[in-house]
Amino acid sequence: MRLYLWQRTPGKSNWIIRGTDDKGQEVHESTKTTDKKTAEALRIKREGKLLQEVVHGKQAVVTFHEAVESYLDNGGSPRFLGTFDEVTRQWSGLMKELDGVLLKDISQDRMNKIAATLYPNCQYDTINRQLWTPFIAIWRNACRAEWATPKLWVRAKKPKGTNVTSIKAKRVGSYPVDYATGWRFVQGLGSYG
Repeated sequence: MRLYLWQRTPGKSNWIIRGTDDKGQEVHESTKTTDKKTAEALRIKREGKLLQEVVHGKQAVVTFHEAVESYLDNGGSPRFLGTFDEVTRQWSGLMKELDGVLLKDISQDRMNKIAATLYPNCQYDTINRQLWTPFIAIWRNACRAEWATPKLWVRAKKPKGTNVTSIKAKRVGSYPVDYATGWRFVQGLGSYG
């Protein structure tokens, strides 16, 4: 396996990493830079990743971000994964917590800590909908691609028993308001008539 740099228009176009891996598949990737030193560093990094993949297998090198990209390419929903801020160059949500993490390093304990960080005062059904459902969908997609080993993830569960108190948020209209607030509301209705 030998990768090299190639530039279509010297000094003006981006450097491209070209070559073949050990399986004979072509590598043709843009470095997205015209600086040769930066491009050379990216080539070395890519070559190292390919070598590590050959020695340890694909499961040792695939990150959560790559699994998300594959999931989205296969028709998955980006909802609840987080957003990317172009100004700060940072992710939010689940992507912030797992960006750059190898799939093999994600454990049940780590996911439970992420749930506690992202959704500290939420009901179990919210945590399941916004964290566990998208995560497990991404994980299953990675398993189909043989990037991860199948695991039985334990989702947040509804507490059972008679002495369990649940966190119920008060909804507007489900409790009485004070007289002054009610009077301001009634006065405001008169101005639209």
